[in-house]
Amino acid sequence: MRADSEPRTGAQERAAGRGGGHGNAPGRGSSPGDGTPPHGVRRDVPDRDRGRGPGDGAGPAVDRRRDRRGTAGPGEVSEETWQRFDSSPDLSAWALITAPVHPSLREAHPDTATWGELRVDPGLAGLDSGRARPLRVEIGCREHGTLWRVPVEGITPDALAWHPRLPLVAGLAVRGGYAFPWVADHRARTVVVHDRVRAATSLTALGGGGRSPLVWSGSGLVVLTPAPPPPSPARTGEETDRTAVACEANGPGWLVFPQGVPELSALAAVRVAELRPDGGALRVLTGPLLVRGLEPAPGGGQLLVTHLDEEVSHSQELHWAASVTATGPTGPGTGARPVPPGSRWATGAPDVLAWPDEADGRRRILTRHAAGRAGGAAPGIPVPPVSGPADEWWPLRYDGALWVLGVHDDRPYLAGPRRTVALPAPAGLRLGPPVPAVGPPAGFLLDCRDAGGRYGIGVLDPRRPGLALTWAADRDLPSVRLLRACSGRSGQGLVVEGATRLRRLRLSDGALISEPVATRHAARAAGKPSVVDLRRAGDRLPMRLTLAAAATTTAATTTDAAAADAASEEESAKETEQESGKGRTAPAPLLLWLRAQDPGGGGEAVRCAGAGPVAHLDLVPRWPADATAGFLHTQITDAVRAALDALDEHRPGILGRGVVVGGHSFGASLALYALAHDRRLDGAIVHSGCYNRTLTPGGFQYERRSYWQTPEVYHAFSALLFAHRLDRPVLIVHGVRDTNPATAPEQAVGLYRGIVAAGGRARLLLLPGEGHNFRYAESHRTLAREHGRWLDRCARTPERA
Repeated sequence: MRADSEPRTGAQERAAGRGGGHGNAPGRGSSPGDGTPPHGVRRDVPDRDRGRGPGDGAGPAVDRRRDRRGTAGPGEVSEETWQRFDSSPDLSAWALITAPVHPSLREAHPDTATWGELRVDPGLAGLDSGRARPLRVEIGCREHGTLWRVPVEGITPDALAWHPRLPLVAGLAVRGGYAFPWVADHRARTVVVHDRVRAATSLTALGGGGRSPLVWSGSGLVVLTPAPPPPSPARTGEETDRTAVACEANGPGWLVFPQGVPELSALAAVRVAELRPDGGALRVLTGPLLVRGLEPAPGGGQLLVTHLDEEVSHSQELHWAASVTATGPTGPGTGARPVPPGSRWATGAPDVLAWPDEADGRRRILTRHAAGRAGGAAPGIPVPPVSGPADEWWPLRYDGALWVLGVHDDRPYLAGPRRTVALPAPAGLRLGPPVPAVGPPAGFLLDCRDAGGRYGIGVLDPRRPGLALTWAADRDLPSVRLLRACSGRSGQGLVVEGATRLRRLRLSDGALISEPVATRHAARAAGKPSVVDLRRAGDRLPMRLTLAAAATTTAATTTDAAAADAASEEESAKETEQESGKGRTAPAPLLLWLRAQDPGGGGEAVRCAGAGPVAHLDLVPRWPADATAGFLHTQITDAVRAALDALDEHRPGILGRGVVVGGHSFGASLALYALAHDRRLDGAIVHSGCYNRTLTPGGFQYERRSYWQTPEVYHAFSALLFAHRLDRPVLIVHGVRDTNPATAPEQAVGLYRGIVAAGGRARLLLLPGEGHNFRYAESHRTLAREHGRWLDRCARTPERA
C-alpha cells in the first residue's frame, strides 16, 4: 500500500536498463495505416551498395548525427561511440553494431507519454528505454571475407532476428517517427524494407536489453503491429461518464493511486501478425495484447506469446500471462489460446510446452502438446522447491521421454519420471540453456562457468546422467561478456563474445578449438581506479572508496557502459578545461560522490570535464527498524570523515584543493546532510534528489516507518528544513520528466528557493526530456560543463583559503 521513494517497483526497476528505440517526430502527411495492408512495398538494395551507409543517399549522413566532437568516418570509432555484437544461433553470421554511447534528444519522440515510471513512444507503440539508434550495422558471414554495411536508415537498437536455417536477418527501422520491418539476405547482400507494414515494440524492451520484437517461425516473420485505438465515447455516441469518484480506506498503510492498464493499452497494445517476406503479405494472428516476448516452437508452426495479464496488473505491479497461437497456413483465424503462466518450450521436442505446478507443498513440471492433441497434460516430473533466485530449470525431450535439468542450491540435477539424480559438478557451477546436439556426442550442450573463472561447455546425455565438462584454455577474463552453446550445420561448440572479438570454440575430440570470426575496432576505455577499502574493525558500516582514474587509450573497445562514458566525455573535457581554466588561480577541487549502495556494487560513475580528481564513496547506512536520527547522524558523518582522512593519507595534499560533495537520488540526500555537518566540504552537486521528506510520509529508502511515527528522522533527511546550514554553493540538477514519486522536479525548485531564501548560493539546472536517470548525450555534455564550472567556483583560491 506504500510507495517507496527512490527504490522502484520490481517491474519498473527491470525496465530501467537499456533497450528499445526512439522515433523522430512524425512528419506531416506521413501517417501509415494500422499495420494490416495486404502487402508491403519492397526496396531491394544489391551488393553494389556495400560500404555505403545511411548517410550516403537520400537521408542525413551518419556524421551529421554527431556534433563537432565526433567525426568518425566509415570503419572508424569515435570517442563517443561503442560497439556490440549480435549473431545467429550457430554463429554462421554475425553483426557488428556501432552506436553512440548516449541517445540524442533529437531521437526522442515529442509525444512520448509516461505510464508509471515507464516511457512509451507513440511512434513505436512501445517502450522507449533509452538506447541510441545504431550509426551502422555491419554483417559478416562465412561466405564473405568482408563486412557488409546494411544500407538502411534509422535502424532501432532492438535485437536482430536471425533465421535458423536461411541466410536471412530482420530488424526494425524508424522513418518519419514510425517503425517498419526490414529483411536482409546476408549471403546475397540485399535488403527489403516493408515500408507499408507499420511495426511496433509493445513491452519487449522491458528488462534491460529486452527481447526482440521480431522472430522467425517457419518461413514467416512474426511482427507486432499497433492495435487500432479503442473508440472514444464521442465516436460511439456514448455519453461521457460524469459520475463522482469516491474513495474510502482503513489504515494503517500508505495509499497509492496507480494507473490502470487501459491507459497503457491505448499506447502500446499490439496484434501479433505474420509477414511473408517473399510477397509482403501480412496476416494477423491475435487480438490486442501488451506483448513482452515472442518465442517460436522449436519445430515451427506454434508461437508462445508472453503478455501482460490485464486483469490483475497496474502501474505499480505487473503480472504476466502466456498464450499460444498457430503460425503458417493454419495460423489466421485460430486466435491465441491461453496456457499456464511460466510456460516454455521443451528443448528437443517440436511443440511441447512445460510449466511449473505447485500443489500440496510439492513442485512438478507438467507438459502437453501446444497443438492441443488428445491426452491433455502428461504426468508431472517432481522437482525440488525453489530455494533462491539462482534456481533454474529447463524441460528436455530426449528419446521419447521427458526430463528436467535444473539447478537447486547451486547444484545441478536431472529429474525424470522415476527419480531425480544430482549431477556431480564443481562448486559454484553456472549453467546456460541447453541446445540439442546434432551429432556426436549425443544429448544436449550447455555453456558453463565455475567459481574459479573457467568457462567451457557441458555435454548431457539423459540416458547416462552426468555432465561431461570441457574447459576453454583461457580463463574467464572480465572481457568475456557472453557465452552461448551452439549446434548446427557448421558443428557444435561455444559462442564467446569478448571485449574486442567474437569467436567460436569448436568442440572436437573432447577439446575446444578457438576460431576467431570478428574483431572490434580500437577505442578508448577508462583507466584502472585506485581503491581504498575502508572496512576496518570497529567501523559502524562497510564502505569502499574509489579514486577514479583518467581515461586511457587501449587497443580494445569495451562494452561496459561506464567505461564507454569515460571515453565519450574526454573531448568535452578538453573543451571545458580550456573554457573553465581561464582565470583559474587554484587547481579544481576534489569531487567526493556518495552512492547509497553496497561497497563495490558498481553504479553511476561521475566525471567532470576539465575538473580535478573524482572519488566515489559507496556506503549503506545500518538502518534498523528503531533507528534514531542521532544513530544515523553518527554513521554518515563518520563515513565522510573517514573517506576524507583516507584520501588525505592516500594522496597527501589533495584536500588542500577543496572538496565538493555530491550524489544522485538518495546519494543527494546523503551529500547535503554531509555538507550541513562537515566544514571541510566547500560545496555540493546533487542530482534527482528528494529534499522534503514530509512529502513522502509513507516511508523512504531504508526507512519503513511513517512520518508520524518518527518525524525526527524525516526532518533529518529533509534538506529544505536545514537549508540555512547549506551556506556553501550548491548545484541542483534535475530532469523535468522525473516520474519517481519521491523526486518530482518541484523538489529541486523548492530546495533552490529555500537555499536562496536562507541566504545561501545555489544554481538550478533543469534538463529537458530527462527522467530520474539522465540518458541523453546533450544532457551529459551539459553536465560535464556545469560540473566543471561549479567546481571552479568552489576551488580554494589563496584568498578563499
